[in-house]
Amino acid sequence: MSKEIFRKVLAKIRLGDCEDPELYFGAAWYDFSRTEKGKWIVDNCDDLVYTQSIDQTYMGYAYNVSGKISEEKWTYFLLKWGNNEN
Repeated sequence: MSKEIFRKVLAKIRLGDCEDPELYFGAAWYDFSRTEKGKWIVDNCDDLVYTQSIDQTYMGYAYNVSGKISEEKWTYFLLKWGNNEN
């Protein structure tokens, strides 16, 4: 029996309007990766990537961090942290 691997959005980070959003995202990601949830994501997920979009609600930027995760670990993630809606 093989384990299925999925790509899921694991974290959402919003930034206000700023001069260099990539730089500010790096600082926000660094801080997030030091939390319990952030450490778990870094340790248990592969191929982490982020996508940037304009966030009209906050008049800034929204970043979604996604990664490859097994079905078993995804279930654990949902039970521990919920559906990841901020």
